[in-house]
Amino acid sequence: MRFGMLSICDNDPARRSTQQFYQELLDEIVLAEELGFEDYWVAEHHYSDYGVVPSPAVLLSAAASRTSRIGLGSGVSILPFHDPLQVAEDYAMVDVLSNGRLTFGAGRGFLIHEYEAFGIKNQQDSRERFDEALAIIRKAWEGERFSFHGKHYTVDDVKLNVLPVQKPGPPIYQAALSPSSYEKAAALGVPVAGVATTLRTLDRIEERVGSFKRLWAESGRDAETVDVPITWYTFVVPDQERVYEDAGRHLINYFRNIGNIFDPEKVDNPEARQVYEELHEWNNTVTYDHIENNTDVALFGDPDTVIAKLERIRAAGVEKVHCLMNFGNRAHEEVVASMELFAKEVMPALR
Repeated sequence: MRFGMLSICDNDPARRSTQQFYQELLDEIVLAEELGFEDYWVAEHHYSDYGVVPSPAVLLSAAASRTSRIGLGSGVSILPFHDPLQVAEDYAMVDVLSNGRLTFGAGRGFLIHEYEAFGIKNQQDSRERFDEALAIIRKAWEGERFSFHGKHYTVDDVKLNVLPVQKPGPPIYQAALSPSSYEKAAALGVPVAGVATTLRTLDRIEERVGSFKRLWAESGRDAETVDVPITWYTFVVPDQERVYEDAGRHLINYFRNIGNIFDPEKVDNPEARQVYEELHEWNNTVTYDHIENNTDVALFGDPDTVIAKLERIRAAGVEKVHCLMNFGNRAHEEVVASMELFAKEVMPALR
């Protein structure tokens, strides 16, 4: 198995300043490189404590200056909110500054308050906006002069003067929450990245990953070479008896704090509304006992327990795991301890 890290970058300013959070996040990326994690992805979010990195490109550029080997990823860049040419330029710079270490994760976004703030009234347009923006970015990275005329974006006779180091561009992944996102990504030839929380059980994860790879193969591509990284809430503790106190209660508090972000009444897309309804109910009602006994969304426990969980995940067809450890305003020292224990005791057993 391969292991990376991802941060949604939630932070409560009453507990820790944004400046302190950024410095600790950069320290954790440096440590991830030292410990042998493959990459570190950073999420984009706006206008709430759910995520305090509105521009992953800026954060990743800072990380590039402090590291030399670890892959750096956007997890993800929300394309409908931005001019696609600006996105292409910003992330081309990240790839240059990191000497070709960028993975470009892209998504449509899913938080209604963000859509409202960016003045996008019809969320159902997000698929069209995403498809057009991604087409422009991929074309721009090829380095040739081009034009594009779509429903939402127009480009006339443009050629980027700053291009990525990687040719024809950095690896691209699409965030996928709904079944249709997996299907459309496979049709476009774009690998997907998922989150265990939205899939809940290993049976659903295995079905979704297997379905994507079948569709990938049916499109004439090699399913053996495409991976589907899945993000898990992860926390490794020395003593299994302390797993609730050291990790579980923090996850439940985190879910409760973000519960009202997912308001299904504001969603106009039927498929997205179903996802919102599930997340809203989950965040406001789930207990830690239910998580441990009925789901597969958390890699919590002592090293042996986490290794056993990962062996089941590998058997379900998942080859790449992103560990999300700095959730719920965890103290930096606690995150560091979990990272070190995971790298020392867990990773060697599964590589």
